[in-house]
Amino acid sequence: MSHIIILARDGNHRLLAMALDRLGDQCGKRIDSLDDQQMAPLHYAARYSHPFTILTLLQKKAKVNVRGHNDVTPLHCAARYRKSIHSAKRKKQKAKRKKKKSREESLTVVNSENEERERNGRNKEDNKEEENKEGGDAEEEEEMKKIKEEGRNTEGASDNDDDEYEGVIKVLVENGADVHARDIYGLTPLHYAAMRGHDVAARDLLEFGHVDTEARDKQQMTPLFIAATYGYVDICRRLIDNSADIIAIDESQQTPLHRAAAEGHNEILEMLLESAESQGGNLKVEKLLSIKDIERLTPFHLAVMNGNIETARLLLKKGAEVNTSRDTLATPLHSAAVSGDIALVNLMVQIYVDCNQQTALHKAAANNQGEVILTLIENGANIEKKDKDSFTPLLLASSSGNTDAVSVLLDKGCLVDVIDKDDKTPVYWCAHQGHLDCLKVLLENEEAVDLIDFSDRFDNSPLHEAARNGYLDVVKLLLEKGSQIDNKNEDEETALHIAAETGQKEYVT
Repeated sequence: MSHIIILARDGNHRLLAMALDRLGDQCGKRIDSLDDQQMAPLHYAARYSHPFTILTLLQKKAKVNVRGHNDVTPLHCAARYRKSIHSAKRKKQKAKRKKKKSREESLTVVNSENEERERNGRNKEDNKEEENKEGGDAEEEEEMKKIKEEGRNTEGASDNDDDEYEGVIKVLVENGADVHARDIYGLTPLHYAAMRGHDVAARDLLEFGHVDTEARDKQQMTPLFIAATYGYVDICRRLIDNSADIIAIDESQQTPLHRAAAEGHNEILEMLLESAESQGGNLKVEKLLSIKDIERLTPFHLAVMNGNIETARLLLKKGAEVNTSRDTLATPLHSAAVSGDIALVNLMVQIYVDCNQQTALHKAAANNQGEVILTLIENGANIEKKDKDSFTPLLLASSSGNTDAVSVLLDKGCLVDVIDKDDKTPVYWCAHQGHLDCLKVLLENEEAVDLIDFSDRFDNSPLHEAARNGYLDVVKLLLEKGSQIDNKNEDEETALHIAAETGQKEYVT
């Protein structure tokens, strides 16, 4: 790392000025050169909040919009990072230097030999510190020693006043920094401030830079969208106060409200809805709540899918539509039923029971959510509702081998002699899929036993299917319960024929 970079990073603006003067004609070439991190001195001065160092570099003709790693400018760095982490250390060093200077002034006689020895000692310490801290080649180290030595001989030259001033954004903007500069991702300095929660930077950019609050990155996100995603309340408020569009749409067709709902940032969510109400009354609130993303998900969908019950409660209170469906025709209640979130189910079940396709009860049965099934049935869910393939909740639970769901549905008195569009019964589905435990639960019901030889539309019985798929234990259970071994399908095949055709030797012998 070059000594110019080190001085800029540490905020030693007086020593930096000397170092730049020593470069002479080379100053113009070196002042904007990038290090191995693809950062110029001005990037470091902005990164560590050194406004006087920034001014020193600009006075020496540094490019205020010099591009670094990922095309970031110094203003990006200032917006992204907060006050220098070295402030306390520099203050301590400053006090130490002041004390040392006072002690030196009290001496009446200074032996030249001692003075030379002391200087050499200090140089050795400086060398050791730089080696441990930064490394670098011998030429750079030697140059740094000379600059530091000159600094010691200049009254007050090593003092650092950067800690007394925080106007980094203002300094850069007033000296021509491009507030609309974009990095390779299309992010502006205001995006960076929103992403890192740097409220002071956001304030200064809005105050001094007159920035575009609607600038979009390559994913079409505005700064408000990013602040809502990361949960930075103060920045969201500041952006909204500066007329940021609360219905901005990104490439996935989501709004800031979608992101606040998905992440459970309730204070931001309320802020966005209150802003919508103040701008356009209930009509704008309804519009914001009803906007669907590319998967046709509303903010309420996302709150439920992520288990954010308080967020869901707030959205319902503001008028979110509980029955709206997404691209898969699933509603928020479906998502709650799939996740097994009883609290969310209880929150919505009084408003919504079923739909034209699969109901929430179907979803709970398919995902073995026993408690949810009970809650839905107790609140009036239709236990015999069929979906587009004529599956009842019991058929779905049986086809998935969901023993708990089957047991609850049977206890609640569901019909057992039901068939889907292909004439398959719950017993058939258990045999076809090899769900032995689920089949045992079903066959404890007398009505289910009567279905033991009920065939599908191709005249295949449960025994045919168990034999075809090699489920020996299922075959034994069916036979124990009275299944007819010589039943034939439409091809005049018995279970034994099918077992032989499919190589199930254990059945043949």
